[in-house]
Amino acid sequence: MVYMNATHHNPNKKLYIAFFGPLSKVPGPFIAKFMGLPSPVYNMPTGTLFASLKRLHDIHGAVVRIGPESISVADKDMIKQILIHDDLPKGSVYRHLRKTGETMLNTQDRQLHKKKATDQRKMAAHAFSIKYINSLEPYMEGVLKTMIDKVQENIQGTIDDEGYGSVDLWRIMSCAALDIIGETAFGETFHMLEDGTHFLPKLVKLWMKIAAYVTAYPFLFKLVRNGPNPKVMNFVMGMYEKRKASGVKRNDILQVLVDTQDDPDPEKRMTTKDLLKETFLYLAAGWDTSGNTIGFALVELLRNPDKLAKLYQEIDTLAFMEGTELLHTEQLKALPYLNGVIHETLRIYPVPGAGLHRRTEKEINLRGELVLPKDIEVTANMYHAHNNDAYWPSASKFIPERWIPGEEDYNQVIDHDCFFTFSAGSRNCIGKNFALQELRLSLANFFKYYEIKPIPEEMEEALNLRHYVTLTVEKSSFRAKLNEKEETGGDVEVSWVDQQRINEFSQYNAKIDDLEEQYEKLKQEKEYLDDVAMELELADEDEAVRYKVGDAFVHVSASEAIEKVEKDSEKLGLALEDVKHQIDAVQEKMEQLKKDLYAKFGNAINLEKE
Repeated sequence: MVYMNATHHNPNKKLYIAFFGPLSKVPGPFIAKFMGLPSPVYNMPTGTLFASLKRLHDIHGAVVRIGPESISVADKDMIKQILIHDDLPKGSVYRHLRKTGETMLNTQDRQLHKKKATDQRKMAAHAFSIKYINSLEPYMEGVLKTMIDKVQENIQGTIDDEGYGSVDLWRIMSCAALDIIGETAFGETFHMLEDGTHFLPKLVKLWMKIAAYVTAYPFLFKLVRNGPNPKVMNFVMGMYEKRKASGVKRNDILQVLVDTQDDPDPEKRMTTKDLLKETFLYLAAGWDTSGNTIGFALVELLRNPDKLAKLYQEIDTLAFMEGTELLHTEQLKALPYLNGVIHETLRIYPVPGAGLHRRTEKEINLRGELVLPKDIEVTANMYHAHNNDAYWPSASKFIPERWIPGEEDYNQVIDHDCFFTFSAGSRNCIGKNFALQELRLSLANFFKYYEIKPIPEEMEEALNLRHYVTLTVEKSSFRAKLNEKEETGGDVEVSWVDQQRINEFSQYNAKIDDLEEQYEKLKQEKEYLDDVAMELELADEDEAVRYKVGDAFVHVSASEAIEKVEKDSEKLGLALEDVKHQIDAVQEKMEQLKKDLYAKFGNAINLEKE
């Protein structure tokens, strides 16, 4: 506070802030003392600022000065403080996104955000509960069936001598993600997979690029249209009026939002204007994020064929349930490698690649290391934190195993909660569970149907990243070679009973691992006590021996010590027998399940440990 007040009376305010202000000791490029990072240097071509910020953190450390009164922070604990503990309000960059209307995404007013978040999240919470999201699965599946057909059509049109066709997977996955949002949020698909001619996606893409350019060059802000785009709002309003007029209630997100207007408390109702803006927000936030994440997962799996093989192995052990042609959420949500692939992709390519922008509204102390007065712009740089070897060993490598408990790579990670893809604090992503379900269904069913091979030049192109509102590849395109797998579900359908047996076997498998680990620990303890007992037998009977009781040590005679050790050893022996009986009982049940499942599915299922 003292620093800022002093500058009001200083004729050389800019020089004072540059060399004596509260950020004067924060490292960074020299020019940042006088101005924000110039876009022609640090954001050229547009969309590469995120990479420049990462380089600056690599050079200068966890906190970097990026303007006279702006810093970028990549320390995980400071990020938590900024987003969770201090819950700083949004920074001035969000002002550039408000000409199309104020939403929960872009409002800088924390009280307004809290009111919107409280009222609207309560009203729309049902739309994002796990139970409700599971009920949206049939709509997602309808789109995924269309996606699989579209991929097959693309393969047939470009097939080579090896039987592989060239498919633009980035575009396919982007279209599928948009159609899923259309089905689940708007009540009908945009038919992007079929013809790709709907006007709305193009406008959303344009809005994202405009937002990036306006952020890079604020003087363009005056040229941006005030208020929401009329064409978009007319479209959304038409969907809304159509739903209201039909009198038919559809089990989707739009219906939940529409129903909030029937709340008996007028204060809790969403206005039509709010409904339109927030529905458009769900579209913009849910489309590009999911489609791009799926695209990045495909890129990384092609770069790492050993990881791709492991995912295929996991997916191929699953069979379609009776009467279906797709894998379901219940089969996928507990798959360790699939979830590892998703989380590792989100780690390397966090959606907010350029960071989350906040500002101080009062003096704060960052971890006792840096005092920030009021009105300092703070960027929480999760892209650098996610790709920092200090938090994630060999951070640039794609290692899904680091998300799987029991794997060596998992144990090497210092702190798994250095993960901010879905933000944190009061402004965390309300659609997290929706996104995870979509990612699981899309990736698993894609790999259930298709074999994939890289195209070398496409792999090179995929190294060129851009960040507009979300991370993407430069040309919004990524092609790969695909071929339909010879077998997708086998000749035998999976009944509900079969799936329960498979789930039961998986649970027993995990239980066996825990019991065997417990058995080994008890065995080692007993062997140690037996060795101690032998040593005590050789000790002088009257010699005092230190014996541990709780956290303290007491002195007892050798004979007393032997007696105590033998009793403890006997208890461990009984515990070992009990654990061994449990292991035998579980193994017996697993053997019976193996017989039943192998009898029906044969080589189509793999129940053996590696």
